[in-house]
Amino acid sequence: MEFTKTAFTIKDLENISGVKTHTIRIWEKRYNLLSPERTKSNIRYYSNSSLMPLLGYPSKVGQYKTSYPTQSR
Repeated sequence: MEFTKTAFTIKDLENISGVKTHTIRIWEKRYNLLSPERTKSNIRYYSNSSLMPLLGYPSKVGQYKTSYPTQSR
């Protein structure tokens, strides 16, 4: 019998995507990337469909990053 996980914690998302939990939380607010469900104790959980945008998102976010000039020696 195969078991497929259908709900993920924010720590699960960090482990799968490599994106730190605090970054995921910021992206939720800043980019409306994810809309997690909440347990009665207010813990975030994400569905399989929530996981897909996150896996493709870091490459899209790069366009918003500010690059800083490096100092020449």
